[in-house]
Amino acid sequence: MTGLIGALPEGGGDDPLAEFDHVPAGEWTLGTPDAIVSIPVQSIPATGSVDYKYLTASNPFGRDVWLKGVAVEPGNRSVVHHCLVFKGTFFELLALQGGLSGFFAGYVPGMEQTFFPEGTGKLLRKNDMIVFQMHYTVSGTATTDQTRLGFYLADEVPPRELLTESAYDTSFTIPAQVNSHPVVATKKFNRDSVIYEFSPHMHYRGASARYTLIYPNGSEEVVLNVQRIFLIGRHCIDCPSRLKFQLELFCCVKGHLIIPGRIPTIPTPLQL
Repeated sequence: MTGLIGALPEGGGDDPLAEFDHVPAGEWTLGTPDAIVSIPVQSIPATGSVDYKYLTASNPFGRDVWLKGVAVEPGNRSVVHHCLVFKGTFFELLALQGGLSGFFAGYVPGMEQTFFPEGTGKLLRKNDMIVFQMHYTVSGTATTDQTRLGFYLADEVPPRELLTESAYDTSFTIPAQVNSHPVVATKKFNRDSVIYEFSPHMHYRGASARYTLIYPNGSEEVVLNVQRIFLIGRHCIDCPSRLKFQLELFCCVKGHLIIPGRIPTIPTPLQL
């Protein structure tokens, strides 16, 4: 960062960030929720590593509800690496495979909490279980966290149910002595759908990501091609034109992983 600042001296004029409202940590970006559930207070040690924690809650409304938004508010941003929230029956939760297949709500540092796209909503059923996946990183000081989840009720049943799902592959093998390695994953759509955004997610190893729609007749359409995603953990890329389709098709994602140690800017596991 010091090198970047030195290479880009400050210009004149007013501070462009001054016009943006700053919401203090601990306050709800989207306003006061209609209901809130909290995890029990978690104790985080000063050093070492902390295993993922899975903590459960119940539907706070006691009935089926449609939501126009959900927001995760970490209790202690200095130690919350990320939080994913899942909902569903026991077997639906198992099928999510810890977030590989999708999630209900989430938080990572820098993530913007927003309401769902117009005309959409997420359904929370009366008997759905709510599960928080908490990933903590130590900060050098023993501390605590109590992350919360806020629910915002929709005024009416939306025309479309919003789902956050993914294409993934965990079975690949990276060969030795290569600078990069391609990985391909696909997601099949079985009903009329609208894609609102993409989120390439490959941590330090991700170099690029290309999303291609494969239609039943075999034709293909590249809908997003991200050439560089260095150091991006989870970044949502909006689709301004909305990708609407009424065919059974596949979305194929091809990404390239950079090999640690062979590219100077990418740390090896011992450097993390």
